[in-house]
Amino acid sequence: MVFVPQFRFSVLDTAAWLRSGGGSPLPFPGLSAEATHGRFRRRAQADDESEADDELRGRHMTLHWGPRRTT
Repeated sequence: MVFVPQFRFSVLDTAAWLRSGGGSPLPFPGLSAEATHGRFRRRAQADDESEADDELRGRHMTLHWGPRRTT
């Protein structure tokens, strides 16, 4: 269940933050934001994801709009 007004505010706030230059630069020179996301997603789904890959992905997470999934 989502509390829509809070979710909407969080999305708008994050979008404004990113548009103003907030956030880290892309971690892989030469890759677009879409390609970077795909690379992170593929590595996260891999059985052999290293701790360094997980840490790098965690440092570049932006969208924290709800409870975190636990494993």
